[in-house]
Amino acid sequence: MKPPTARAGRRARIGACLAVLLVGAAGACGKKGAPLAPLVRLPVAPADFAVRRQGDEVSIKLRIPAANSDGSTPAEIQRVDVYGYTASEAPGEEAILDDGTVVAAIPVRRPPEQASEGSAKVEPRPPGSMKDGFDPGDAVAVSETIGAAQREAVVPRHRKETDEAAPVAAESYPAYAPSLDAPVDVPLPLGPPRTDAVLSRYYLAVGIGHRGRKGEPAAPVRVSLLAPPAPPASVSAAYDEKTITVSWQAPPDLRRPTLAPRSDQGLLEARPLGMPSAGGTFNVYLAPARPAGGQPGAAAPAAATAGATEPKRAPVPLNATPLSAPRFQEPVPAAGPTRCYTVTTVAEAGGASLESQPSEPACITLRDTFPPPAPKGLAAVGSAGAVSLIWERTEADDLAGYLVLRAERGGEPVPLTKRPITETTFRDDTTKPGVAYTYTVVAVDRAGNRSQPSNAVEESAR
Repeated sequence: MKPPTARAGRRARIGACLAVLLVGAAGACGKKGAPLAPLVRLPVAPADFAVRRQGDEVSIKLRIPAANSDGSTPAEIQRVDVYGYTASEAPGEEAILDDGTVVAAIPVRRPPEQASEGSAKVEPRPPGSMKDGFDPGDAVAVSETIGAAQREAVVPRHRKETDEAAPVAAESYPAYAPSLDAPVDVPLPLGPPRTDAVLSRYYLAVGIGHRGRKGEPAAPVRVSLLAPPAPPASVSAAYDEKTITVSWQAPPDLRRPTLAPRSDQGLLEARPLGMPSAGGTFNVYLAPARPAGGQPGAAAPAAATAGATEPKRAPVPLNATPLSAPRFQEPVPAAGPTRCYTVTTVAEAGGASLESQPSEPACITLRDTFPPPAPKGLAAVGSAGAVSLIWERTEADDLAGYLVLRAERGGEPVPLTKRPITETTFRDDTTKPGVAYTYTVVAVDRAGNRSQPSNAVEESAR
């Protein structure tokens, strides 16, 4: 056998390398396919989305998304857009996003970089001004004023292209009875006006990612554009030691349904006719206290647009559910000397809530003018050179103590203690032997109010 030559050895080594490369290529490389689409993260729908109308002011509350639709965090979001859309029938989400008006664009700050494992924890930044934007998870409220533009029905783009007319609202009918002067192009209703054509305002909120893509929208919320009811009148507030009572008069223009009898199997039933009724329920709100040299009033929420500096909160009534009676009570708060209240009328029309403008504020200045209960069970025991007193403890949250009073031979009672004492016993060692004294005790609270005197006892020292 001949020894291998240098060329043969080199060929063998090259062949072995090629074999290894082929085996590796066969195991690691396959048929080249289509490129995968890039992963796009979109924010979840804004949470706590709620809309409340007071008069012509609409407050819109939401919470900035803090996560993406795939569950990842932080949210890929640069702003939240709030849309408004006016129509006689409920539009779909796509219609609102395509043809609605952006009521407010709420900027969102990028979250701080996540701390690496083992490094110091990154503290979250406090909510900032509108110039910096809000943080994911912040609760924000914006507002819109209902004007002529908001009361005009949206004409979708596909209808603009076909030049179709917008729906006619019930309020635009010229009359409920035929008239020779009525326009021929407006159908005259038979019977009551069409309540299904009354315009409403629909609101929707959606997060916008950094690439301009829309995330999941919140479910649209509707408010009616019917004229709101009048606010209550003669709002007043009074208080006693434990309770504040707010009372008012219902407005005189609340609409009530007209009922028409209908025979059905011998039974008379009633069904409403005419425009939707405005029920007689009410909401009570806490209003700002009277400013120095000014008048008290309820501050309207500010829109989250350029110039606003802080997140605003939508107004929340003090009552959990609308009140049917013109009366509201709450416990006297521990803090705050002045408390102001406003009341609104709440109406239900066509399944939507209508709320009036706030009433004129009713303010009270809380002063503790209520004395504690009088001490009970005062008893006296005479001894050599002194008289000892004992009585029952007075139950009062703000009790400061007791004053002991003594009268001699029918004279005026004179305090024996310069300051209220906290004990329920007292020893009078300033007596004269054989002289009869009359003793009483009064309770004093921290505001300085004195109770009625206790029962009087007469005793003398030996």
